[in-house]
Amino acid sequence: MIDENLEIIKTNPDPDARQEAAEAINKQFGKQVYNWWLTWTLWGIPTQPYVNGIEANVLPDGSQGVGLAYAGRHQVNQIWCDDGVCE
Repeated sequence: MIDENLEIIKTNPDPDARQEAAEAINKQFGKQVYNWWLTWTLWGIPTQPYVNGIEANVLPDGSQGVGLAYAGRHQVNQIWCDDGVCE
């Protein structure tokens, strides 16, 4: 189904036919919840031993933070340093 509609998009000069084929592909993706991974991201997290909360997100009072969410972004409001020293 997807291949046939991709062929229509690539070869049919009629804009309405191409749009209809693109919409059919979009609907199929919605039904099957496909992921089309084209690349990846390499992550690096430089830190110092006195910086806390980078990985585990344990807050100074011992409670659990929200964790590392949203594509590896850190919750910087939950990162803290020993004795308040962040040099």
